[in-house]
Amino acid sequence: MKLKGLWLIWGLALLLCGSARAEGLSDSELASETESPIDREEFAWVMAHEVEDVGDLEELVRGERATYVPIVPPAADFILRQPVFPVIPFAWKSFPEKLTSRLAERQEYEFSVPVFKLRAVEDRATRQLLFYGHDDQAVLSLERPREYDPFDWLKARYPGLYSGRYPFTMVQEYEALYDPARIELLVTLIPTDSVEYYLYARAKVREYELSLARESGDGEVLLRGMGTESNIVFTGITKMTNALQIEVGYPDTFTNRLDIYRATDLLERDWQRVSGPLETTGTTSVVWLDAQYADLDIYFYAAGNHDLDSDADGFSDAFELLVLGTDPADPDSYGVYLSGAISYDGPETGTVYVQPVTESAASWVKTWQAVLPAPGAYTNLVANQQSYWLKSYMDVNANQKHDDWEPWGIYSATALYATNDVTGLDLVLEDQASIWGTLDYSGGATGNIHVLASPLPGWDTTYSTVIPWVQAQASLTGDPVYVSFPVDYSI
Repeated sequence: MKLKGLWLIWGLALLLCGSARAEGLSDSELASETESPIDREEFAWVMAHEVEDVGDLEELVRGERATYVPIVPPAADFILRQPVFPVIPFAWKSFPEKLTSRLAERQEYEFSVPVFKLRAVEDRATRQLLFYGHDDQAVLSLERPREYDPFDWLKARYPGLYSGRYPFTMVQEYEALYDPARIELLVTLIPTDSVEYYLYARAKVREYELSLARESGDGEVLLRGMGTESNIVFTGITKMTNALQIEVGYPDTFTNRLDIYRATDLLERDWQRVSGPLETTGTTSVVWLDAQYADLDIYFYAAGNHDLDSDADGFSDAFELLVLGTDPADPDSYGVYLSGAISYDGPETGTVYVQPVTESAASWVKTWQAVLPAPGAYTNLVANQQSYWLKSYMDVNANQKHDDWEPWGIYSATALYATNDVTGLDLVLEDQASIWGTLDYSGGATGNIHVLASPLPGWDTTYSTVIPWVQAQASLTGDPVYVSFPVDYSI
């Protein structure tokens, strides 16, 4: 039976909590006069996403869509439907009367509070932002901004794609995979003056659910959803002492085997098959234990049909989509093996990563990465019909990324075009002349931090690095993120 799996991506998240503040009272007066029925910080977090007008709503939705472009599952015909925050407060009186009247016709209730649920879709041809109600009737249409480029992320991530070296059909294929129109955002608008009532009712429901969980005493975290009648779905995740128990459900008629895949970085697509094939005969769900869960804070999981190989090339459709990045419908698009040995003659120690990269010799993308406990023999499974620079580094500080000062090597400055298996690709790791350490500062001055290594007295900037004072443009609260001390540097 041919049945494609439904991708489910799961990770740990931190819930921000707090309480609302009564106007006109100080913190001490509030505590003495009355206890707020809602969490002050949670109220502030929800209100931080308030939209004052249609322009604010468009900016929020387009910004959220951009964050999901890199992690949408790699199948051009797949549409990711993703909710944007639990609710978005909006200033009812600041919105056009024609729009509010349309919203009023689609009013729903959530936790006994009126809300308005819309589906935000980007038109592939015009790049208009269209908002639909549950009746699939358009409620709002916003024109494409003058400076908007739907492929900004793709151009920043793969600048060589538009260099003229690649055929136009390949550019089209990448644009189809990373088109923001593949992401439909589910927006729940709530009038600003109803937010407190909403949070209060929701908190009471949560209290009741927690009381039921305490009575059952099982400590299980469950993700239950419809869809096992026709799809492969995750039906349960249980956090255990040193492992994670994952339950996958499937239809009664499903008799194929299942594979479990895991990733740590969705932006760099480092999917690996970590279990399989799991037998499914005679049951409607299978349980698998991830004993390596405790090693990292966040993991992402996907499940796929082990026995579905549409092009009969020896690699399952799920494996091609997730791990290889090849076309599961094309028998000429499959995986090949690059192998050799890593050698190193130096004082450093650490895990060795071998990474074939396609963008440039300077790239360190984790796709197709092989991991070794120490220098030695390696094998990478990569997609065929592509050019690769084969690189390796020793992760001395165990941060799972390449730092300039760590020992590293490259097989050749010229890319290798892989059509079949290749052996004898030996690499030598070499120590890098470098200085690194930590800076501390407690004064009041602000500005970018320059660190110099000069062979003579003075301020020669030949060997230097700059640590920006502004680390990111905005945090969740809308404020810039500044550098914090102590801070690491390397030259």
